Amino acid sequence: MRARLDWCTQPGATAVGNMRVRAITGVILLASIACVTWPWLDPRLDWSATFDGENHLIRLFLVGDALKAGDWYPRWLPDLAMGYGYPLFNYYAPGMYALATALRGFGLPIIAAFQWTGVIAVTLAATGTYALARHVMDDRIGAVVAATAFVLAPYPFFTNFYDRAQV
Repeated sequence: MRARLDWCTQPGATAVGNMRVRAITGVILLASIACVTWPWLDPRLDWSATFDGENHLIRLFLVGDALKAGDWYPRWLPDLAMGYGYPLFNYYAPGMYALATALRGFGLPIIAAFQWTGVIAVTLAATGTYALARHVMDDRIGAVVAATAFVLAPYPFFTNFYDRAQV
């Protein structure tokens, strides 16, 4: 029995074990993120079948135009509401549009920028939930379960992504 436990006391043995646990944790988190985002990245996704998908794409296009015109915080988008304008960012958070516009600046088409913004949102949600649960519970397994349960929960990502196209 003594010889069996000696591997635990060898230098670096716990580091290898921790590396394996971290790798398994990362694989589980990436698999749960992929379950949610893989269909989202499908180019055949019908944006007209979602409640707000087309609206978000139009808003993203108009925010890009406003930024090109020098309006760095476009609270009023003059081309919305049939040309009367609408104070979109008085009522809606601008972070998603800022990130998607930045991705468009790297050369992505408008739909791809919107899709990758969703992937980034899911990834941040999974890692944020993992970090919070890890801090609160101080347990890797519990943190992975919490992050996976949050990402795979029906409302935050499946309903909001695929029914509403909310990022």
